[in-house]
Amino acid sequence: MATPPPKPSAPVPLEERYPAIEKFVQGASPSDIPDLFQPLRSDLAALKGARGDQGKKVEIALDRAEELLQLLLKTRGKLEASGKKRR
Repeated sequence: MATPPPKPSAPVPLEERYPAIEKFVQGASPSDIPDLFQPLRSDLAALKGARGDQGKKVEIALDRAEELLQLLLKTRGKLEASGKKRR
């Protein structure tokens, strides 16, 4: 007798998957984002040789992460503004 396939579970809401990002986006301003990455950038600047090459790739990834966080903050602002207009 074959066992029935397991039922798929419900998807986990995004706020439960990325609580640290959600908390940051809820309380941050655009000027907070460079401060968030500054310690990493200063450590990357100290790398030399092959690790320096890897550090440059990480620097590019940090730039992209900053852009994405800026976009999230901008979107949050637009949503809050449109929510206030509806009321």
